[in-house]
Amino acid sequence: MTNSGLPDLPIDSFDDETLEIRAYAEALAQFIMECDTPMTIAIQGDWGSGKTSMMNLVKAAMLAQYPGKACPVWFNTWQYSQFNAQDQLGLSLLTHFITEVAGESRDNREQMLNVLAGVGRFAAIAGSMWLTGSADGARGLQEGVAQPLGPVEAISKLKRQLDELTEKRRRAMGVERVVVFIDDLDRLVPERAVELLEVFKLFLDVKGCVFVLACDYQVIAQGLQKKFGIGERELKGKSFFDKIIQLPFSMPVSQYDTGRYTRDLLTRIGITAQETDLETYKGLITKSVGLNPRSMKRLFNAFQLISLVAAKKEVLKDTDAATRDERQRILLACLCLQTAFEPVYRHLIDKGSELTANCLTDLKALDPEGTDADLCRLSEDLGGGKGQMMQRLPAFIESFIAAVQLASDSKEELSDKEMHNLAEILSFSSITATTSTVLVPEGGGRDSLLLKRTLDQLATCLNDEHAEQLDELSARFKVAKAISRTGLPYGALELEGAGWLCDRKRVQVSCGFDARGEWAGVHMTASNFKWLCEFMESKIGKIVPYQEPDRCSTDDGCYWLAYGEMDGAKPLEEQLSEFEGTVRDALAKVIPTLAGK
Repeated sequence: MTNSGLPDLPIDSFDDETLEIRAYAEALAQFIMECDTPMTIAIQGDWGSGKTSMMNLVKAAMLAQYPGKACPVWFNTWQYSQFNAQDQLGLSLLTHFITEVAGESRDNREQMLNVLAGVGRFAAIAGSMWLTGSADGARGLQEGVAQPLGPVEAISKLKRQLDELTEKRRRAMGVERVVVFIDDLDRLVPERAVELLEVFKLFLDVKGCVFVLACDYQVIAQGLQKKFGIGERELKGKSFFDKIIQLPFSMPVSQYDTGRYTRDLLTRIGITAQETDLETYKGLITKSVGLNPRSMKRLFNAFQLISLVAAKKEVLKDTDAATRDERQRILLACLCLQTAFEPVYRHLIDKGSELTANCLTDLKALDPEGTDADLCRLSEDLGGGKGQMMQRLPAFIESFIAAVQLASDSKEELSDKEMHNLAEILSFSSITATTSTVLVPEGGGRDSLLLKRTLDQLATCLNDEHAEQLDELSARFKVAKAISRTGLPYGALELEGAGWLCDRKRVQVSCGFDARGEWAGVHMTASNFKWLCEFMESKIGKIVPYQEPDRCSTDDGCYWLAYGEMDGAKPLEEQLSEFEGTVRDALAKVIPTLAGK
């Protein structure tokens, strides 16, 4: 039976490796076992590029090629940073390292106590954290320190004892070196990542040890800028990174065997593709989500889900115009467009029955200063002429057009038949879109465009106004988007904050404006609704909403901050102006409150 979904889990065995990175892992393992020590290696790459998998494979290769010669230690910074433990992350790293190296002997345990006692201000915390789990352990540790040491003496003593402890353990185990793998450094708030590197460099420069870090250089650069005001240009001059890292290794994403990986992912989700289509699939993927394994898994999860729906609705069945395989290929092309070029996807969706071949060919040469107002706005949404999406779009559109072309149509240019087939599949693909297909007011036209543009502009302004707090929420919880326009089945548009965590409850903030001009409001939902009501009443309360304060109830499972029926006699511009004011008042209270938790 085919499994549903591709979990975002790293691989830990060469049996599961399909990106052809075995040679890199084995070479790194050989370097680790043959280099002088101490040595620090940074495995660098974007989030989701496979750094943890690479470290797992390096560890596997090291243990297989050099049995009994290495003592591996694994430290996951992300796990230790949870439960409000980020302030003690450096201590957690030291404690974990000593625990692993000290082993089970009583002597080594006592030596570990002395090492931690060498840094007097850590002693009580460390004793209570792991040794006994009791207050007695913490008191005993404090009593063992007659006089707190000064910082210079404490650091010197700690480094000396770490050297002695490591050497003793290596002799006892008969190993040549201790290899410490430190994972998920780039999932920390950037300032914390820098602080951990500082602790790491200060204390763990230990002979007989090799440290392997998984990190993103840009995260470190951001952390330095926030912590010390050092920009990336100054960072290179100060060589902060180079002082810690002796061997930088970048993930070889450009060398990944994308064809093999694509075939493997398709097989795992139970989707078959013709060999002739695999190159097209590869082109669509590499020119949209790129060679990032995590992004590819997300794409194929969406592909499997929408294919399952399509099978039940018989959307992908053979037609007079297109075969099942062709329609499946076009569906993947639409998902790639949706994932990597969302403004373009929205633009084509909005075209509806007016979608023509020119709509696609125009995308290959977008001009931010052209005469077509819609295309100029699209260019702005893509970041202008120097934006990455603008620069990548032409190559993707070439692959997209190739995917849309049908064997039953011999013309080089896209025909009406091919465009009709595309429009049908494009519309169906919207069920996995972050931004849903928008249902516009009756009559469409100017009011529809005004509504969408106004809400897009408001989303941009709100993101700018609350940038610092939204950045904090995004970094803390890895939220991909902050505030954006989306559509609702009943014909509403809303500005929707991605799910934020607050007191371990997932909170959703929605600002809805009915596309028919009948109502507007701001409400919140949460995974624990009782908690939400108590939290909101104690922290924020109600925001004066239009003309109907009684509507701010919880009867429908939503905590309404503001709600009101719109006056249909007013022009849409005036209605939207009132809506903007209410949204700003609401989010000015909601976002700082959530960011402060």
